[in-house]
Amino acid sequence: MMHVRGRSAASGCGYATSTSAVHRSGTPIVRSARGKGCAAQILTGLSEWAHTTLKIPRLELYVEPWNAASLRTADNAGFTREGLLRSWQEVGGERKDMYMLSKLRDADAE
Repeated sequence: MMHVRGRSAASGCGYATSTSAVHRSGTPIVRSARGKGCAAQILTGLSEWAHTTLKIPRLELYVEPWNAASLRTADNAGFTREGLLRSWQEVGGERKDMYMLSKLRDADAE
């Protein structure tokens, strides 16, 4: 369990390596913490850790176009929307479009 401001905010956090230079992350937020900026704080902290400690140069997020809350979270955590990937990922047996967002290590230093 992850805590933000002394309260439970996420049931876990993880990242996956797709190449040595590109990593993906995901964080399920508990219902009581949604809409309070917790996800952006967690994503910002995870990004800073990945960039500084692990020396990962590029982080990527993939978000379905309908998921306005996740897109807002990514924006608030400093991610840049790069574009729409059509039929990018299978979700529930169906191909789905995904926005790809990224955060570069060099951008954190600016």
